[in-house]
Amino acid sequence: MVSLTINGKKRGRPSKLDKVLSATTTGKTRGRPRKCTLSPLQVKAIKVVQQMVDKPQDLVNSPSHYTAGGIETIDFIKAKLTKEQYEGYLLGNTIKYASRLGLKGQPVLDAGKLHWYTKELEKLHHAK
Repeated sequence: MVSLTINGKKRGRPSKLDKVLSATTTGKTRGRPRKCTLSPLQVKAIKVVQQMVDKPQDLVNSPSHYTAGGIETIDFIKAKLTKEQYEGYLLGNTIKYASRLGLKGQPVLDAGKLHWYTKELEKLHHAK
């Protein structure tokens, strides 16, 4: 069995990702194991992918890639825009997800995002 080693530390039980990586980073060359050195950027990418594999995400309400800087992207956008600008942003995203619903191969995800932006618009109007 192969397990992934990152920064000199062996990870526990090999995951599907470990098996894919081992297939691409090791092999036999004239009967000897072939080694592959990963760059720090590749190691970081592997860690991110491993986290995504290990923890299922809520791709509608709080995707992990939207909190990369320590703040939810929507909260940052809301803080930087006026109320009117934020309303336009929400309305634009509502139109975007409504108009492409089912065209990108993920209708349930697009419907969830359409619902999320519609609820945000509703909350904004109730706050007025």
